[in-house]
Amino acid sequence: MVEAAKGAAAYPENEDQQQRLREAAEGLRVATNAAAQNAIKKKLINRLENAAKQAAAAATQTIAASQNAAASNKNTAAHQQLVQSCKAMADHIPRLVQGVRGSQAQPEDLTTQLALIITSQNFLPPGSKMVTSAKSSVPTVMDQAAAMQLGQCAKNLATSLAELRTAAQKAHEACGPMEIHSALTAVQTLKTELQDAKMAAIDMQLKPLPGESLEKCAQDLGSTSKSVGSSMAQLLTCAAQGNEHYTGLAARETAQALQTLAQAARGVAASTTNPQAAASMLDSACDVMEGSAMLIHEAKQALVSPGDAESQQRLAQVAKAVSHSLNNCVNCLPGQKDVDMALRSIGEASKKLLGETLPPSTRSFQEAQSELNQTAADLNQSAGDVVHASRGSSTQLADASGKFSEDFDEFLDAGIEMAGHTQRKDEQIQVIGNLKNISMASSKLLLAAKSLSVDPGAANAKNLLAAAARAVTESINQLITLATQQAPGQKECDNALRELEAVKGMLANPNEPVSNLSYFDCIESVMENSKVLGESMAGISQNCKTGDVPAFGGCVGLASKALCGLTEAAGQASYLVGVSDPNSQAGHQGLVDAIQFARANQAIQMACQNLVDPDSSPSQVLSSATIVAKHTSALCNACRLASSKTANPTAKRHFVQSAKEVANSTANLVKTIKALDGDFSQENRNTCLVATAPLIEAVENLTAFASNPEFASVPAQISNEGSAAQEPILQSARAMLDSSTHLLKTARSLVINPKDPPTWSVLAGHSRTVSDSIKGLITAIRDKAPGQRECDYSIDNINRCIRNIEQASLAAVSQNLASRDDISLEALQEQLTSTVQEIGYLIDPISTAARGEAAQLGHKVTQLAGYYEPLIRASVGVASKLQVHQQQMAFLDQTKTLAESALQMIYAAKEGGGNPK
Repeated sequence: MVEAAKGAAAYPENEDQQQRLREAAEGLRVATNAAAQNAIKKKLINRLENAAKQAAAAATQTIAASQNAAASNKNTAAHQQLVQSCKAMADHIPRLVQGVRGSQAQPEDLTTQLALIITSQNFLPPGSKMVTSAKSSVPTVMDQAAAMQLGQCAKNLATSLAELRTAAQKAHEACGPMEIHSALTAVQTLKTELQDAKMAAIDMQLKPLPGESLEKCAQDLGSTSKSVGSSMAQLLTCAAQGNEHYTGLAARETAQALQTLAQAARGVAASTTNPQAAASMLDSACDVMEGSAMLIHEAKQALVSPGDAESQQRLAQVAKAVSHSLNNCVNCLPGQKDVDMALRSIGEASKKLLGETLPPSTRSFQEAQSELNQTAADLNQSAGDVVHASRGSSTQLADASGKFSEDFDEFLDAGIEMAGHTQRKDEQIQVIGNLKNISMASSKLLLAAKSLSVDPGAANAKNLLAAAARAVTESINQLITLATQQAPGQKECDNALRELEAVKGMLANPNEPVSNLSYFDCIESVMENSKVLGESMAGISQNCKTGDVPAFGGCVGLASKALCGLTEAAGQASYLVGVSDPNSQAGHQGLVDAIQFARANQAIQMACQNLVDPDSSPSQVLSSATIVAKHTSALCNACRLASSKTANPTAKRHFVQSAKEVANSTANLVKTIKALDGDFSQENRNTCLVATAPLIEAVENLTAFASNPEFASVPAQISNEGSAAQEPILQSARAMLDSSTHLLKTARSLVINPKDPPTWSVLAGHSRTVSDSIKGLITAIRDKAPGQRECDYSIDNINRCIRNIEQASLAAVSQNLASRDDISLEALQEQLTSTVQEIGYLIDPISTAARGEAAQLGHKVTQLAGYYEPLIRASVGVASKLQVHQQQMAFLDQTKTLAESALQMIYAAKEGGGNPK
């Protein structure tokens, strides 16, 4: 630059000399920035390393202080929360320490620096939760020294986390632009590692790592596949918006999820005894890594030209290819191929329904009818076995799926044989249509079982499976009702028995919501359905005597529906009782309700199928359109709410964009439905079919994005005490179902032979048992209303505290309030401040729970009452150290007022009980 400056000075009119000077100056500027940038980056990384060390040390000390305080912590809920926070924190400390060591060992390596930034950012959420839990526990720790130590450690940890947050943010700003490159390198490395694992598998040298098992790795792979899908959806959105920072974050999250996926795939391959299955798993995982690397590369290219349509199209194509590879990878899991074979078998068997003519009947009508009834019972039983097996091992699921497809094949043959006996063409078409419905319901059942076995913790997976099994039962019942001619009342009783068998699973282990009903909705449902059941049972008995078979069948149908409603209400009520127990861990609401999204997705898909079904009547089309409108509207509202709540700008935009796509595709579908409603022509049906595809795709994409663990709710964990509290409700409901089953079997005999006195006596006995079990169910549900017992305990606890403060006031009046010499005034004031602060935090949650969240009420009032004993103790201690008598009295009166106001709030909360009505 100096030389160029001399030249420019010597020849001021020469443009070449001036250009050389400009270029030299620019070169110097770039070199200076580069040198300074490296120095700044190094300084920021050093700061982050120090902050990470401090945070790890502070977290370790807080865990030790928590363990020291555990023995004297009187608040069980606060203690459990602290224990969970410590466990989560203990998992992150070694990773943070490892990140610091890696960065210090290779100070010039960008990968190790990014790894430290990532582990630091991942350390912050569990660290913040631990600070909150520790602060909440301090007032209820009786050991003074342990409480002070815990409080001080929590403060130190909060300070360390604040420094770590700032240091990580600054370091990320300096190193962030290289994040996409780092993610790409990481994914390419994973592919190489999987290829090495495949070579080891071929040489029979691939062994599982400590702690790995086939079932664990299979579940890890299944659940991680959803995280990969969600992070990729976010990556696409960020790249399309041209947001480099959030594209880098999404690429990093994708790489992290893929690392877990690769580890799980390796574990599955190492744990399986089938070399071919191991090779298939590793090959499919390699395909996922290869496609993902291509996707990240395309996302990087898309950032250069955010609005380029061709770039967006390439991104979408690569994303679809990765999604396909991901599905193939999941399908390589043990048991999944067997389910796929069963699905293919059902598909192949169902082709028999596509022929123009039916094969000639080879059996008599009676033989065909008997065969259809028997195969229907077998298929219904197999459906229940599939539901049960999906929660067991992969071998059990494989066996149950194979048996189900065999039973379906036999049932289908029996159904086609029966269709051949129908005289009228329109009836024959109806029978074939019902068989198609059973085929579709059977496929859905296997798909739901497959989904649950892959990811047992998925939101609503258990309920979707139970609903799929009930759909099989209902479709079987529709066919039996249409196609068979049995003795009077037999079909209705058989249908009811199959329906009761299908809902039994709701009472097996209600550890997740069965429906959307609140506790008070459950009580109303039980009251209404018990009334309907009582009238139906009386009708069954009366119509057996009079021989009015149609009325008998109607009463049996009503009784079955009432029993199913009672079972659903009992299952949901028992779940709410379990989670509301103070010893259970309360769940936490996430950004979105994944269960709502899953239910809406399923409902919209089923409604769209009904819309385009040639056999759907105008009223069914209208009903399906209403269902679509209802659920799409709910999804759009949920997206808007999530968008307003999230601080992540990319997620905010994604939710808004998804809501627009769902709303627009719904509007287009509604137009075609209106045209179809005016003219049910084939052309209009085809137009409607085309319009359903964009809606289904938009809803599926939204559901995939919403399944991101970042948005997920934390499910409640029911304790042993909570499970014990459920039992009275469950026992009554099981007794009701068992006795109702016996009653229906007895009624089935009586309607054929009403002149049988001993059978009448048996029927009367079953009726009494059903009535008694329902009375027991109603009593159990009312007695177990969530939060009521806890409100009573809390009221007693606070009344006791008020009596203690009154005794202290009397002592102060007579100037006999003994001073506490075991603790300083400052320490007492700090205790008092922290306790009052924790009480203040609980006011809004209790108010919310009392107005509409019965399951949370018990937890919150128990927490509140738990703080009053330490409050009174600290308050009396502070008063005892005050020298002026009037100050003592005023201070104690103020404390008493606070306790009395809490008492009034708990009385009001108990009365509200969580009932929004």
